[in-house]
Parts: sequence; structure tokens; C-alpha cells
Amino acid sequence: MIKFTNENLIRGIRMTISAKSRHLALGTDMTRKFSLSCRFLNKANLTEEEKELLNEPRARDYVDVCIVGGGPAGLATAIKLKQLDNSSGTGQLRVVVLEKSSVLGGQTVSGAILEPGVWKELFPDEKSDIGIPLPKELATLVTKEHLKFLKGKWAISVPEPSQMINKGRNYIVSLNQ
Repeated sequence: MIKFTNENLIRGIRMTISAKSRHLALGTDMTRKFSLSCRFLNKANLTEEEKELLNEPRARDYVDVCIVGGGPAGLATAIKLKQLDNSSGTGQLRVVVLEKSSVLGGQTVSGAILEPGVWKELFPDEKSDIGIPLPKELATLVTKEHLKFLKGKWAISVPEPSQMINKGRNYIVSLNQ
């Protein structure tokens, strides 16, 4: 049986990152070196200012864990890793979240369903009127729901599996606000 400790979790993540990513170079101090590549740009169409920017030294950062995507899953993963490291590790774990949008969660669509239990686990000390650490204007309790099979101009009501029932217990949230 595998014991899920902070050390085992981090070791597994490190092995996964190094095994699956062709864009990471393993440093001698067991950190990853990240850099951006400009090889696919058509340099003939660039302005002089853009060409100067390309010739600047590449940005590098040394981290223990790199999470690609700053949406709900990526942010939850980063938060949980830091909580585990602070509670049972050294508190020195470097976690970075990469997001292609200009803001975290910028690619997230509105209308996501949020289960309060997940947020209570991530933020156990957070107190709020609605039970989740979000402003009231971003979260609305599900009051009614329908599951329909759509075919052309037809909409046929389908019974909902119990795992998919959100009414009265989950929230509709706008995560890209």
C-alpha cells in the first residue's frame, strides 16, 4: 500500500513531469529550467522593436512543480500542494502555474458547477454566507435543472442520474470574472 505523504506526492509529480515533458531540461539541483522558443515566428514580418525583444535573454525560472493551466483544476492543485508542503513538508516547495491568458482562469467559461465541499477542503478556515470563498455575485445556488437529449428540433427530457443532481447543493459560478 502506498502512503500518500507530501514527499511521495511531490516525488510522483516530479517523475511525471520529467517523464512526459519534452520541453523541460533537468537541472543538476533537481529543478526544471523553463524557456520560451521563438523558432516558429516569421521574423521577416516583425518590426524592429519586436526583433529587439526576441534578442533579449530568455526568461528562466527554477521550480519544483510546474502546473500548466490556471483554471480551477490547476489552481486547486497548486493550492493543495502548497498546503501539503506547509503542513508536513519544508515549506520551501516552489510551485508555478502557467496560464496562456492574461489572467488566471481566462480561458474558463461561465456557468461552471461548483461543489462547496471541494472549496471547504481547500479553504477550511474561510467563512462566507454561502459556504464558499467567493463573492455572492459570482455564485448562484442551483434552484432548478433539466437534462434533455437534443436531436435536431426535438428536446426529450431524460431522467438525471443521482450523481448529476445539483439542485439545492451546488452553485453555478462565473469563474472568469
